Amino acid sequence: MTTNVSDLTLMIQAILPEILLLVLMGVIVLVDLVQPGEKKSGLGWVTAFGLGLILVIMLIAGRPGEHPVQLWGGMVSFDWLSFSFKCIFLFGAAITAIFAVDYPKLGRRGEFYLLLLVSTMGMNMMVSASDLIMLYLAIETTSIPLYVLAGFMVQDDKSTEAGFKYLLFGAMASSVMLYGFSLLYGFAGTTSLGNIAGSLQSGQVPVLALSGS
Repeated sequence: MTTNVSDLTLMIQAILPEILLLVLMGVIVLVDLVQPGEKKSGLGWVTAFGLGLILVIMLIAGRPGEHPVQLWGGMVSFDWLSFSFKCIFLFGAAITAIFAVDYPKLGRRGEFYLLLLVSTMGMNMMVSASDLIMLYLAIETTSIPLYVLAGFMVQDDKSTEAGFKYLLFGAMASSVMLYGFSLLYGFAGTTSLGNIAGSLQSGQVPVLALSGS
């Protein structure tokens, strides 16, 4: 029973930033609904404070152990490398939210901060992914909100053009990446990044065939 509780604790710690980001999104939605339009510039400070609080909670209760651990069916890796990048992403998102406060077209719109948080969640999932499927889902979770953010200012022709071009480029890149992932799975017979790396090192996967494809 102790082992089961310990495993459950590790599983929660591995996705603790993502859970807290979901909670922060709910808070942003509530604040956006309650606050009057002229006071919605405080959304940026609420977002930044929430991200800072998540960072503090991570440092206190979400630190990994000495050795990397594969959790959630081998889909998530819980180690210091992914933990460090998650801290960087959270800090960068908090700074972005503070910078957006001074721009009325961004700072007073709750959907901007929601998209920012969803993209940040995707980045956190990306650095801890240890499976091709999880990696692809994380990349798409990161990219799709960024497509919207690139064209967020619909009254600005440059913003609209940037969003449309980014969408086309991202769709093409996603299809090529997915094709490459299918080749990796076809040659290695697994979607686990660790097993794929082991197959490449042992010579079971023909590297020349992969590069040629």
